[in-house]
Amino acid sequence: MDETTRLAEQRILEWESRLKHIDELMERAARAQAIGSAEAGARDRLRQARERRDRLALEVQSLRERGAQASDEVIARSGGLRKMLDLLGQELSNLLTQGPRASAE
Repeated sequence: MDETTRLAEQRILEWESRLKHIDELMERAARAQAIGSAEAGARDRLRQARERRDRLALEVQSLRERGAQASDEVIARSGGLRKMLDLLGQELSNLLTQGPRASAE
């Protein structure tokens, strides 16, 4: 395995780890909404976050499936995908910490 392929694999593993963390946050947010009376704004934000998560997961899966032939593309897109995943994780964390008040602001 050459250095580019190894680095690409490392990036994909990093993205998959971030997706797993996002899934955990989404599960916590969904449970919190099921227990309480979540306001429509919070439910909408969670739905939109789930849609963005699904699109990002498809991108990561596509790059993984293409394997070594996508190594250069993985490295080129590394920063952008990481930033999108980080922003989504932060949004979900904010949704959890703000609770029902988040949609009232």
